[in-house]
Amino acid sequence: MSEKSINIKFPFKDSVKGFFLDTNKITSDAIKSDILHVLLTQKGERLFDPEFGTNLYKFLFEPNDSITLHDIKDEANSSLNRAMPNIEISKIEAISDNNTVKLEIYANNNEDIFQEEIFIEVII
Repeated sequence: MSEKSINIKFPFKDSVKGFFLDTNKITSDAIKSDILHVLLTQKGERLFDPEFGTNLYKFLFEPNDSITLHDIKDEANSSLNRAMPNIEISKIEAISDNNTVKLEIYANNNEDIFQEEIFIEVII
C-alpha cells in the first residue's frame, strides 16, 4: 500500500523516491509548508492571484523597533487569515535579534476531526 501525499513540501526539494518534488504525508507538515509558502511569496508574484502572499519584504530596511515588529505581525496575520481560512492563528510573536526578525507562529487545524497545535519558526 502506498503512502498518501497531501501537498508539495516547501521549500521545494527533490523527492527521495525519484519523483519530481518531495511531498508531505502528515497534516501538520502540510500546514507548515503552506504557511511558509504564504509568508515567503510576495504579493503580486503569483499569477492570477495577486493578493496571495505577504508584503514582508517592504520591512527589509525599516527600523528594528516595536512599531515595525507590530506591523510585521499584522501583515503575517492578515495574509495567513486570507490565504488559509482552514487554520486558526492562535498567536504570532515577532522577536528581534540584532539584524534579524524571527516569527513564531502558533496555529490550530480546525478542518480535521482532531485538533493539533502547530508551531513554525521563520527567520526573515
